[in-house]
This record gives sequence, structure tokens and C-alpha cells, in this order.
Amino acid sequence: MRIIIAARLSQLSDGQTGLETQTRQAEHWAQSNGHTVVAVVADRKSGTVPPWERPNLRQWVTDQDKIALYDAVVAYRFDRLSRGDKQSTNAIEKWAHDHGKSLLTEDGLIFPSEGTDGIRWDLAARLAHQYWLETSERYQRMQSYLRGNDFLVGRPVYGYRVVPVEGTNHKTLDIDPVTGPIVVAMAER
Repeated sequence: MRIIIAARLSQLSDGQTGLETQTRQAEHWAQSNGHTVVAVVADRKSGTVPPWERPNLRQWVTDQDKIALYDAVVAYRFDRLSRGDKQSTNAIEKWAHDHGKSLLTEDGLIFPSEGTDGIRWDLAARLAHQYWLETSERYQRMQSYLRGNDFLVGRPVYGYRVVPVEGTNHKTLDIDPVTGPIVVAMAER
């Protein structure tokens, strides 16, 4: 079978190897199962974003010439394909059905599927979305705490710099001695 490998990370951080390890595992799986890898497509995007809204995967699922080049989309795990809600998963499944494509994971999930395989597919979709709901709640709670205690959430605007808050592991903003006066001069003009 001709496949494309869809790798995904939500965020990049120093030393992270997620895209490389997802790709390596999926390529090894493809080779072991006699599949031909047509392309490896990696994106840094939220798991709730459908394939046609990912910067690199978009062309592979919307351009008819590219769609004709493969038979299946393979992700390392279901959550690398989607962490979206049931409506989002249904839309991805409809895309696969409408284009005659299979959706596969390195750990053995397959769509279209029925019976036990269908149950496994549906359960993986719901567990992936539940994980996203839980991490989103924790992240929002953390941001609320930081804002409520005057700690930095996000990135500094021009004219400010990030500084540590003494006695904590948190950060706040301070006027940047280099760019701050530029902002003051702009305001005075």
C-alpha cells in the first residue's frame, strides 16, 4: 500500500524529538508491513485541528494530484491524527471515505473498520479527545493562577523584557533598557 506518514506536535521545545521518533516508528512499521512511504508530512499544530488545516499536511489532503499518489494516511498514534471531538473525527472519517483512503496507526488502528476494530478506533478517538479536554483545563487553570498573581503569561511586547520574580519559578515583565526608551519616544511623538 502507498502511504503518507502524518506526524504532529502541538509545541516545539529544546531537545524534543517527537516528530523524528514518530516518523522513525511509522517508517519502520511501514517497511515491516510491506508499505511504500510516498511522503512524510510533519506539522506543529494543535491536535484538534483537522488535516486540511495543517500547514504541511493540507496539500496532501486537498490537492487531487497529491491525493492520487497514496492509499492511506498513517499516524504514529491516533492522537497524532486528531484529538478533536466526535464531530471532528467524523469529518476526518468522511474525508477518508469520500476519497477512498484508509486511516492507519502504527499500533494497529484502522479506518474504515467494523466490529472489534471499529470499537478500538472509536475508543482511541474518544480517549484522545478526553486527554485534550483534561490538558486544556489544566492549562487554563495554570494561566488563570499566573495572571491572578501578576506573573507572566505569554510573550513580552516590544519595549519589555522577561525577568524572573525573586523567590519563585515565575516570570514577569520589566521595561527593556534598550527598546523601552524607543517606545517612550514613539509615544511622545
